Amino acid sequence: MARGGGQHYLASDQSRGAYAGPDVPIRMLLHGDVWFTPEDIAVLTAAFELALSKVELADRQDPLAVILAKFIIELAKEGERDPDRLCEGALKILRKPR
Repeated sequence: MARGGGQHYLASDQSRGAYAGPDVPIRMLLHGDVWFTPEDIAVLTAAFELALSKVELADRQDPLAVILAKFIIELAKEGERDPDRLCEGALKILRKPR
């Protein structure tokens, strides 16, 4: 959920430019009732890129990349906005035994 004032975009609203940039899972998966500011989306994207570098994954369409993107989005829905904590949180969830 977006914090503070200012302009907010529904993450799935492509007509407002929320999807600028490369086609990456973090942007494709943002949808539904969650609102993020453009700044929030930049933070999520930074966390996603950091997580990909830590697992040494270049293919953004790889199933692991999609899973990481989903974890980052879930953590952001809970209010986290620090890219390092989003990255580490997603990696921690990924490592958790199922």
